[in-house]
Amino acid sequence: MASPDNEKNRWSKRREIEVDVVIHDGKHQPMRGVMVNISVGGAYIEIEAPRPAMNAAVAVDFKAEINGETSYYHMPAKVVHVDEAGIGLVFEDYDSDTVDALKQLMRATIE
Repeated sequence: MASPDNEKNRWSKRREIEVDVVIHDGKHQPMRGVMVNISVGGAYIEIEAPRPAMNAAVAVDFKAEINGETSYYHMPAKVVHVDEAGIGLVFEDYDSDTVDALKQLMRATIE
């Protein structure tokens, strides 16, 4: 994985995952990528160029199957890391239902 190696600075653990995503930044056509890890606070997405810029406000859309049911997510986020393989995001403006859904998604990846 090409994700940043700064686990000690995270406030929640990341889980390995492989989920197709679509990223919207308002400057490019919707961009397809693969979320390769996720936490309650953010995610790392492998994505080809063009990539959203550092500090860009983006929205991440994805679907995931949890307990046999397909759930759809639309997560506002901010780009906090950019490298040659992808981008690191911190999720913004989410409610307790979204936090619960992210926790379920993370649990589903380790079962």
